[in-house]
Amino acid sequence: AGAGRWAPAAVPVGRPAWREVLRSAAERGDHGVLVPAEPRLLDLLRNPDDPGGRHDLQLAQG
Repeated sequence: AGAGRWAPAAVPVGRPAWREVLRSAAERGDHGVLVPAEPRLLDLLRNPDDPGGRHDLQLAQG
């Protein structure tokens, strides 16, 4: 068992695409993926199971 292989990947468009990137990497035997840092990616990593909507970001206005 070596150090593992890391594969480059594009920034996913959404959560379904992110899950597909991870699934594909696992099927290939990759230990991880290298993805450019970007706000969309950070949101996916911080909130992996969020179905969408980001209600926590909505502001009350009155």
